Amino acid sequence: MKIKLKVTTSRASRMEELVKASNFYTATKFPDRSPHMREPKKAEILESWEKRRNGFKIGNI
Repeated sequence: MKIKLKVTTSRASRMEELVKASNFYTATKFPDRSPHMREPKKAEILESWEKRRNGFKIGNI
C-alpha cells in the first residue's frame, strides 16, 4: 500500500520566497540610482532653463 504525502509549505514561507525573488529581480533590472551632484556650471544652466519654461519639458531641452 502506497501513501502519497502532499508536502505543503506555509503561506508565510511562500511569501518570503516570493519577496526574495522579487528583490533579486529588482536589483538586477534597475541599476543603482544613488543621487549624484551635478557640475555647478551645468546645474546653473539647467536651473535657468527650468525657470524660463516653468519646469522641465522632457525631451525639449
